[in-house]
Amino acid sequence: METQIVRFAPAKLNLHLAVGPLEQSGLHSIQSLFVTTSLADTLTITLSQSENFSIVVTGLEAYCLPGEDTITKAALAYQTYCPLPYVLHVHCTKRIPVQAGLGGGSSDGAAILLFLQELARENRLSDEELRMAAKHVGSDLPFFVSGEKAAIVEGTGEMITPLPCRSFPALVVKPTNLNISTKDAYDSLDRIIDRPLQWADHEDIASTFKDSIPNWHKTFYNDFEQTLSDLPFYRELRKLAAGFDGYQGLSGSGPSWFFIDESDQEVDVLAQKIDDRFGSRVATYRLTVCS
Repeated sequence: METQIVRFAPAKLNLHLAVGPLEQSGLHSIQSLFVTTSLADTLTITLSQSENFSIVVTGLEAYCLPGEDTITKAALAYQTYCPLPYVLHVHCTKRIPVQAGLGGGSSDGAAILLFLQELARENRLSDEELRMAAKHVGSDLPFFVSGEKAAIVEGTGEMITPLPCRSFPALVVKPTNLNISTKDAYDSLDRIIDRPLQWADHEDIASTFKDSIPNWHKTFYNDFEQTLSDLPFYRELRKLAAGFDGYQGLSGSGPSWFFIDESDQEVDVLAQKIDDRFGSRVATYRLTVCS
């Protein structure tokens, strides 16, 4: 007997992202402020009982080869801790753009991990085991499996410090002709000679997040902006938004640029200006953060 269940996988924004130097492990330590958004992928999961676990994922054929998606990788990582006797078919309806700095793939993987936790019931993983399974797949997954709407994320993604948050209107703008892989973005950052390394105190991040949005820039920044800020698209976008009083910046390693304000009207006015100027050169997403 088959059962069908729907789960949602929200996108994230990085309101702050400081990146440490390349370590011997091949990874970088980070300090970031993650927030979830109302933009989400949909996972439609069909399952039936079986002697052995198997999973088939559809809907992602345009983005990766079968079995190379984060949903499959996360599900198989879970089985190393807790084998489950089910056959799963997962259809992913993508709404979060790929290679955009919004964590769509990581959120998809985290969503299946949380679903498998429900299936495991009394055999469910401990919080630490779940974090380990998540980190095995990708550095953003521990935040998504935490269930928090806002958190300071440190280490290589495994250190999560929740923060209280309130919802704000936001606009995300992604140039349609620019996709940036995470690896390429980090490689570009590593090539910057004598790059200053700055880490904020937890108290400063938390207090700034509580402050009015126009003051966020006093503490928050994104190191990856150094690799993209001179591109003509971003110069034109910032010039167009010169009168915007809220907070703006790059999310993750890019290329998505976001705008956040306390006023829906201000965000809507800016969205119209950007659509009028850039047209099909951009995809825009009107959303809510901490949703």
